[in-house]
Amino acid sequence: IFGISGRYGAYGAPQDVRVLRDERDRSVDGGRLLEYSFTALKGNAEVQRRAFVKAVSPPGSKDVVILVAGTTASRWKKENGEKTSRAVVDSLRVSSSKTNLKKDEASDYRTYKSKMPDLSPQKEGGGATYRD
Repeated sequence: IFGISGRYGAYGAPQDVRVLRDERDRSVDGGRLLEYSFTALKGNAEVQRRAFVKAVSPPGSKDVVILVAGTTASRWKKENGEKTSRAVVDSLRVSSSKTNLKKDEASDYRTYKSKMPDLSPQKEGGGATYRD
């Protein structure tokens, strides 16, 4: 979430990441509820942000489903950002880890790197080329 390739890392890894809350979620699904404050980079600016993160492990699975909801620090209190973000993460429900859906590589964000064109220099003439 907070790495260079994470949700808030488009312009570099967030800085000053602080865990403000870490508790077991009391909902039916269980899991953990975390609250963070951090500084995200946006172009040439630093933006103070707050976020809730809910992590739930589906029954019978070793995987973890994570939902992140947050906003700028100024909207957190003034514009109900905290209340709205909390409602979003509280809406996460995972009832089963079984599915009949087939895996589709095109819908998995982790495979985009493997789909990038090869931009290595050509052997003849220099420059870069796209290869299928």
